[in-house]
Amino acid sequence: MAFACTLGTLHNGDATHFLREWAFVIPCVISSSALFFIPQRIAKKGAMKFLHYPLPDWDVLLLGPASHRHWITHSPILPATTLFLAARYASLGESTLFRIAAIGLCIGVGSHLFWDCVSSRSHKIVFLPYWIAFKPSWSRIYLLSGAATSVIIAFLLTGATLRPVFAEIATSSTRSANQIVTTENTPSLKPVKLADLENPEGVSVAPNGEVFAVDMTNGRVVKVVKGVAETWLQTSVGDVKSVPNGSKFWKRTLFVADSGRKQIIAVEPNKSFQIVADATRDGFTHGPNDLSFARDGSIYFSTPKWDALSGVYFCKRDKKGVWKTTLFADGFKFPNGVAVSPDGKFVFVGENQKNRIWKIERRKDGGAGAKTSFNLPPVPQNWMGPDGMRFDNRGRLFATQFGTGKIHVLTTDGRVLATLDAGGSNPTNVAFSPDFKTLYVSENQTKALYKIDICALRSLK
Repeated sequence: MAFACTLGTLHNGDATHFLREWAFVIPCVISSSALFFIPQRIAKKGAMKFLHYPLPDWDVLLLGPASHRHWITHSPILPATTLFLAARYASLGESTLFRIAAIGLCIGVGSHLFWDCVSSRSHKIVFLPYWIAFKPSWSRIYLLSGAATSVIIAFLLTGATLRPVFAEIATSSTRSANQIVTTENTPSLKPVKLADLENPEGVSVAPNGEVFAVDMTNGRVVKVVKGVAETWLQTSVGDVKSVPNGSKFWKRTLFVADSGRKQIIAVEPNKSFQIVADATRDGFTHGPNDLSFARDGSIYFSTPKWDALSGVYFCKRDKKGVWKTTLFADGFKFPNGVAVSPDGKFVFVGENQKNRIWKIERRKDGGAGAKTSFNLPPVPQNWMGPDGMRFDNRGRLFATQFGTGKIHVLTTDGRVLATLDAGGSNPTNVAFSPDFKTLYVSENQTKALYKIDICALRSLK
């Protein structure tokens, strides 16, 4: 349970992510011998006798008592085999069901080995039956190292884009760290139209992989279903004029930055919603444009106005669960995209009219510390500059540059690693699939949503 919750938190911030998947739970329970923990008073009654033994020690069931703690089942060989299969065969590596089941197997084996390590202090590990046996002290080290390896393999499997993993090892030594990758030299990075949308903004992806976006003109949230952007929630209702700009999921809840309402709203899967931040109540003047989450669930959002200096705010729940909004930093000329670094130490703010991105230290209380900035590649007019941006799971910042048709892949100090074609001249936001192998783009000039296979960027750093 602890391993699974930790992995879910690291994967997408949702501790229960894997525990809600039966494809994960079943192999995890079997391989971890979880049924061993059924209370003895229950397990020794009726049919539960069989459930308690030998199924919990499944290696005994498969190989016989003499092979208990056999090297196949008490080592990371089975987890390593699933990693090899996912990396070697594209169809498996791209199969969500296979990966979730493999992750369950890995976590189960890891917890099985860890439990045996801490509980079997006097047993030897039979490496090959009757031939080689480790002493108890070495047996515990062997089990612990196997547990750690199994959990690490589970984490690697969450990356999902495993097809190029071996080719990457062969080519990474010859690729310059400063080489700029473009669509021209990597054709696979060309954008593919996903759906048409009148005024697309705020593309975001749910934990289950469903793609959402907002339609500013029509005041609605849409979900892409079989290539069509279908209305999922109408945010303009009656006299309430809604102009949704940014959106992002936190676990299963979709948060929308609505510049028309001048609110941040949190929309649940059943489409009920609550107001998280409100201009009238919380003191900010201009409507929210984009938002991003810190690891503790705090929300950072921009409130731009074209002809006035504007600020970035953050809101977080207090001990009573009430959202409180506070000014984070101000004095920006149209602050647009916002992204919190994966380690939670910095907030990145795109200042559109200055064509630069600010890197602002995030203090423990959530407030702003020291600030530095870096410029994006030059633009011909002052209305062109950074719009929406997001970090991937490798700590790289994907920043759209509105007006140029480009998406820049950046290091946290502003070095350009790659420049991608956005599908049109006015990209507004980006989002990643849960496995980080696909980039989704909302693009205003062609009025469409696009997707880009970014597997070719795995080794850039």
